[in-house]
Amino acid sequence: MFPEQSSPFAAKVRFFSREEIRNILEGLLAKYYRAADTSDNDEEGDDDEDATKVESYSDMRDAITAFMALLCNQEEFETEEKAHATLKATKTEEHATLLDQMTEWADDIVQARLGGEAFVLVEDSTPDDLLWQLQPYTYQIGGLEGQGMIAPWPLVSAIDFGLDHPLLNEGIVFVDSPGLSDANSSRSRNAIVNHRECTHKIAVAEIGRAEADAGLRKNLQSGSRTRGSGHMLLVLTHGDSIDPATEVSGTPIEKKRVARLDKTLKELRLQKQQKSQELSKARADDRDDIGEVIRSIASDMKKITAERDCCRLEMRNRKVVTKMQEIYKGLTSDPRPLAAFAVGNEVYQQYHTGFAAEDKPMMSVKQTNIPALRHKLYTMPIEGRLNDTMHLAETQLPNLVNTIELYCAELHLARKGEIEAMVLAPKKLCPN
Repeated sequence: MFPEQSSPFAAKVRFFSREEIRNILEGLLAKYYRAADTSDNDEEGDDDEDATKVESYSDMRDAITAFMALLCNQEEFETEEKAHATLKATKTEEHATLLDQMTEWADDIVQARLGGEAFVLVEDSTPDDLLWQLQPYTYQIGGLEGQGMIAPWPLVSAIDFGLDHPLLNEGIVFVDSPGLSDANSSRSRNAIVNHRECTHKIAVAEIGRAEADAGLRKNLQSGSRTRGSGHMLLVLTHGDSIDPATEVSGTPIEKKRVARLDKTLKELRLQKQQKSQELSKARADDRDDIGEVIRSIASDMKKITAERDCCRLEMRNRKVVTKMQEIYKGLTSDPRPLAAFAVGNEVYQQYHTGFAAEDKPMMSVKQTNIPALRHKLYTMPIEGRLNDTMHLAETQLPNLVNTIELYCAELHLARKGEIEAMVLAPKKLCPN
């Protein structure tokens, strides 16, 4: 938590400098005019030209959205139509004048929000309420609700969050650094600066696409190179969901277990069909009993299906984790294996919020791997402290003891010499 924090959850919103704001606006203007030129010059053509038009329109929308979020209180940007008209009416030689004016407006907004402080402090009693208060600094509300409301999110450089949590209280700081590949140099440079301060790197990917993800491989390789051995962590999401068509491989025991469960499911499905046919022909007095049997079979099918899916998940997750560790070993010279976790956040959330007895999740808390991931996060920074402690105990303290022993030995010899000199001195002065 921040020293000045008075609520359970708080955030510090930091803005770019005036020079960086000008750079951001200049990039947005260039993006808009480039897209507008492409849109105006393209005629009806093939699919490639149509795709270019769609991309140009998207770029124009991104720029217009940012300008209207910042400058909706200015007459030139009150509506989308006025914004387009203002930008299209500006000639090339007048871009600098418009940029100067927009920079002035944007800087006034920032200074008004800061009120002479280095950041804007936002606090609230719940995470959801805090995020809602932060909305103007993170995104623009669409539709009528967002019209006329200034949202300075394009000018925000970083948001620091403060809350009481055991991991954070250990001195751990998590940094989410979007913008590393941003076309705008100010945003990209800002992300890089924050990224460089991190001692460890966590790559996150969807488990079904991880093996074929070229971007993930690049992240793993750069993380090992820049952070050092053992400082790379891989988190694979959606570890609690699997497509029925996904092929899995495991040990012979696991395969037999899945085959046995499939056979049981097939038998239960057949029983349910038979009972459903009986129900359609049964007398009114027998319907309740047959219905109860059908519900019991359905409940058993649900449990068996969950058990089978859980077994398939474990097999799939282990296979992907092992494969990613092999890929990491081939990409890097790191002698330590990659710490990788396939996590089931959706199931873990069920345990967190609670569930009915009949809706028990198919995985246990341990099987979600969230506890294992949390334990790893605790131990990663502590490893450095342990190494410092071991160095102190095994190197520095023994050296200090040796130094003290040498000093004591020299002091002892010196004192012994002084005593001998005092004894011999009278004999030299008085030989008789």
